[in-house]
Amino acid sequence: MKTQHFRFLLPCFLLAGRLSADVVISEIMYHPPSEKITEEYIELRNTGAVARDVSGWAFASGVSFTFPPATTIPAGGRLVVAADATDFTAKYPGVTNFVAGWTGRLSNSSNKITLTDAAGATVDEVDYADDGDWAL
Repeated sequence: MKTQHFRFLLPCFLLAGRLSADVVISEIMYHPPSEKITEEYIELRNTGAVARDVSGWAFASGVSFTFPPATTIPAGGRLVVAADATDFTAKYPGVTNFVAGWTGRLSNSSNKITLTDAAGATVDEVDYADDGDWAL
């Protein structure tokens, strides 16, 4: 009986921890009008009241990218993760809080993007698609 009770509490605890994450995936440019995959990006938002160090965090699905050392997102701030630094800067010259250089590409129709912390735990996960109830 104790084992069953423990197995029930553990998933609830993990879910509660994930739902309170300060860093969330807030925007995805997965199909740029130019069709250039080097203009793809994913934006993260820190909803918390303190800066968040995301060094060693990674995208575990969708694209492959590990955040470099000393990468932080200010409290209430945003960080863009771009496919290519040169193309991103040319397209969005006013955005300075970004990192770049992932491998892979985002699907133009549907995909799952998983953000993990340095220990490999899921911080946020988003499924996107260009069809369905919420698609344009």
